[in-house]
Amino acid sequence: MLLNSYPSVEWILVPYAAAGTAMLCLTALRVSRRCDSSMHAGRLYVYNQLTMLLPPTRFFALKRLLLRWAGATVADNVRIVSSARFWLTGALEIGSGAWIGHEVLVAGGGAAVYIGKDVDIAPRVSLITGTHSLGGLGEKAAGSGYSLPIVVGDGAWIGAGATVLGGVTVGESCVVAAGALVRRDVPPKVIVGGVPAVELRGHNHEAPRDL
Repeated sequence: MLLNSYPSVEWILVPYAAAGTAMLCLTALRVSRRCDSSMHAGRLYVYNQLTMLLPPTRFFALKRLLLRWAGATVADNVRIVSSARFWLTGALEIGSGAWIGHEVLVAGGGAAVYIGKDVDIAPRVSLITGTHSLGGLGEKAAGSGYSLPIVVGDGAWIGAGATVLGGVTVGESCVVAAGALVRRDVPPKVIVGGVPAVELRGHNHEAPRDL
């Protein structure tokens, strides 16, 4: 039984209304001032399952609360679309004003992911901290697994379908074009795109085109 799995958790039945229809969602909430340095795998699983029941762009406060309960550090005005998924054991921090779009995936091992304030992450972006060394046993190409941290600087914009790999710092106020594969650090206030991503031009907050 799920209830028996978390004896220290206070279970609260919370009523919701969406599109004029009453919806009941059983949410697991723990009153605590302590923020863990890493994610709790079991609670993160509960987060990912419960948010599937919520409207995509509603109940942002509840999603923030649940993600904090799972171990993340999340600022008060962060907005996370319900289809975004988090599968990691390392620390997760999301800064004030950040937007996490439809079907965003944050996944990997024990490395940390830091998303700065006022960051915009478009649909189907992947932040992947985990990888493997090259050269496994026999004919297997993938060797031992490991993970590296990802940092997305304040004000950055990551376009739809882009992938950011572990060990990368995306600079402040930079733009990652849609579909890009970012495997090296990105300087602040530049636009990068392509596979692998390369610098296309700088910008000074002008409206980017052809992204």
